[in-house]
Amino acid sequence: MIKLLYIYYLIKIRYYNILIYIILIGFSMIVIKSIEDVFNILEYVYVEIEKKLEDWQKELILNIIKKLTEKATDTLINSIYMRIYVKDEKEALQNLFINNIKRIDKELYIYLMYKIINLRNLQKSDIKIKIYIEKYDKYTFEVSNLLDSLLFLINYTDSKQGLSINTNKIDELNTGKLTDVAKGAQKSLTTTLICKKKNDKFVVHPNCKKEIVSIEKLGKYLDLNNKSFNISCPICNKKYTLAEDNIKKIINVQNNKIQFNCKHIESEDYITQMPFSIDLKDYFESNTKEMKKIMFFVNNFKRLTLNAQ
Repeated sequence: MIKLLYIYYLIKIRYYNILIYIILIGFSMIVIKSIEDVFNILEYVYVEIEKKLEDWQKELILNIIKKLTEKATDTLINSIYMRIYVKDEKEALQNLFINNIKRIDKELYIYLMYKIINLRNLQKSDIKIKIYIEKYDKYTFEVSNLLDSLLFLINYTDSKQGLSINTNKIDELNTGKLTDVAKGAQKSLTTTLICKKKNDKFVVHPNCKKEIVSIEKLGKYLDLNNKSFNISCPICNKKYTLAEDNIKKIINVQNNKIQFNCKHIESEDYITQMPFSIDLKDYFESNTKEMKKIMFFVNNFKRLTLNAQ
């Protein structure tokens, strides 16, 4: 079954006193296939996304699947869809070959659905999937995804300058009973489904602004206490948000040497440079624990990396 869907986007941007209109026009063909027919594509997306995801991200997605009610899972399965961007639309209408696919929209959604299909042994199911097929254009695809992400931020943050997501606004997307969607939900579907609560921001020891503060004097500032903080690579300035579950991946300790594990791949000016490292043996005792060394570095980061570039 094939349908044609006409898509028309009108984006109006005000730049100073000039109104700029961007018009994106395209055609999307809709093909109806069974899960069995396109399972190889679902599997292909799953394998590719699996490579990109951090372990904690995989864990949160699996938690969503475990917490979803049977009713919610059935609804997802029976309304599954894909938007596929291809090199050759005519060929895609005949056969959806993986080597013709350039990009797939909402890959995390496809990743989640693949796991549900496998857990329910629906690989050979005749349940229908609605597939939107579009000619791939790199610029259009990237601009569209960028705008989607920016509009998400505008919709779910609370202020003009803040970037923190208001999970209450996400919870408001569901107007029915919480327990119809997630098992054991009481107050928030967001926190129930992904077990992720708001992180307070870690603030370094106030005296670190004036001088390097020793481990002995850092006290409570040697513990993150489930807080997170933003930090930038001392070499290329790439920004990271670190918390207890990922801090050791970015800030490595080897004996008394600290390394900021950034490869500078997003910066042409610094891509050939080695990661930043510094020997801090003068600040540590022989029995100083790894996490305390890391937190010493974090607290005194600005002074210890002053001449990094």
